[in-house]
Amino acid sequence: MIYDIVEGMSGNLQFQLLEVGVAIDLSGLTVTLLLVDRTGTTVASPGTVTVETAATGLVQLAPTSTSVFVATSGPYYARWKLVNGLGAVSYVPSSNRD
Repeated sequence: MIYDIVEGMSGNLQFQLLEVGVAIDLSGLTVTLLLVDRTGTTVASPGTVTVETAATGLVQLAPTSTSVFVATSGPYYARWKLVNGLGAVSYVPSSNRD
């Protein structure tokens, strides 16, 4: 999915994590955003991720500052890392980053 994010945006962003069009139940999972810029360079601290509604896969990103998203570094590509209580790791999307 493609999101248009304006340079300097620092407001909270909401995302819904889906698998084959169905919301992923995030109950008991730790969710982390893995964000890279157009060159593949990792954005070290994109912000704080909060699970807003676990049952519907709704997460929120609070960017760390207005310098997280810079037009000359875009487009950005995201992957969400999900870790359960036993340490098993999965990724959304599991193929190409969005």
